[in-house]
Amino acid sequence: MGFYPVLASFLVYLKIKKRVNTFLLLIGFTLFTTGFEGIGLIFEKVEYFNTWNIIGTFISYLIAYIIIYFYYRSLVKHQVLKN
Repeated sequence: MGFYPVLASFLVYLKIKKRVNTFLLLIGFTLFTTGFEGIGLIFEKVEYFNTWNIIGTFISYLIAYIIIYFYYRSLVKHQVLKN
């Protein structure tokens, strides 16, 4: 199992168990994930091509976490998960 699916699962877990503000949770996870990838850039473990940059990374992670959050909300709405 990869690092990012675990973070996505932890995001939903925190939302369910801790009742954390959704906006802060999404921004926090996005900043953490982007920062982790930024460290990979610094240590040359990650390489960007075709004008990709850390801002694009931030936006892509934010969109992914928003999609995951709305998927979680859909599961709650259809009573697959309890809120």
